Amino acid sequence: MTKEILKVKNLTKMYKNHKAVNELTFSIKEGEIVGLIGPNGAGKTTLMRTIMGLIPNHQGEIIINSNSTHTKKERIIGSMIETPSFYPNLNGFENLKYFAEISGGYDKVNVSQIIDLLGLQKVIYKKVKSYSLGMKQRLGIAQALLNQPKFLILDEPTNGLDPNGVYEMRELIKTIVKEKSISILISSHILSEIEVICDRVLFIQKGNIIREVNLRKEFEENVTTIVIHSVEVRKLVNSIYEDNQADVLDIGEETISLKYPRDQVEHLIRFLVHKKIRFHSIFEEKVSLEKQFFATLGGNEIE
Repeated sequence: MTKEILKVKNLTKMYKNHKAVNELTFSIKEGEIVGLIGPNGAGKTTLMRTIMGLIPNHQGEIIINSNSTHTKKERIIGSMIETPSFYPNLNGFENLKYFAEISGGYDKVNVSQIIDLLGLQKVIYKKVKSYSLGMKQRLGIAQALLNQPKFLILDEPTNGLDPNGVYEMRELIKTIVKEKSISILISSHILSEIEVICDRVLFIQKGNIIREVNLRKEFEENVTTIVIHSVEVRKLVNSIYEDNQADVLDIGEETISLKYPRDQVEHLIRFLVHKKIRFHSIFEEKVSLEKQFFATLGGNEIE
């Protein structure tokens, strides 16, 4: 059974009469990437800061790697929240060495491995003030990895990056999970990137988690949604029920959509041909995370 790295139980944070987060309960497993998305002001950053221990006086419990944050036990956690800050006149290596020393001790081998993992070899001895935004983001993640965390929090890591930088950051995050088996909680307004990176997504609005989406469910269950366009829908419907692998979802005037085993779609096509049913297209339909976002939350307005 996969170990849970993070468990949040009934987490509530009040600001005067306003609940920034309201009785949130969720968990993240080892090696899992979970996205946190919602409108501006929904409580994403407050939640992340509270998990980090940067916001005190909250109700509920946060358990990281089996240790409650209410105890004095070490929390194996790293983070990059908003734009990382460094000493601009020091080079990248000097910054990492300094932050390693103040956070538990400089380990030459560990720092060297992180530099290689993050692809910082060519710029690590250049002054940080000469870094591009993408390089600063990489250095920020390198800093977050210094204490060899089991759990990493990334708040808008692609914010301000150009398309190439966004792609590089996405691949970097996937590499970190693969190489380090680190669990990640990540927020971003680029929903297409969240969809590619994450295993699950939590929709948050007004401090409440209102929906959870498992982005890997269909792959895990080996099913997909197939849409068939045909001028012989009635004949198609009558025949499709003979295929016990098909689960009909919707029937239109010239379309039918159904759940079907992903690895058996070729069989479905042969079945239609065998039944001599005319169809002019058959394709896999996937509801994008963006559509689910707007259907669930109704937009990206400040609340």
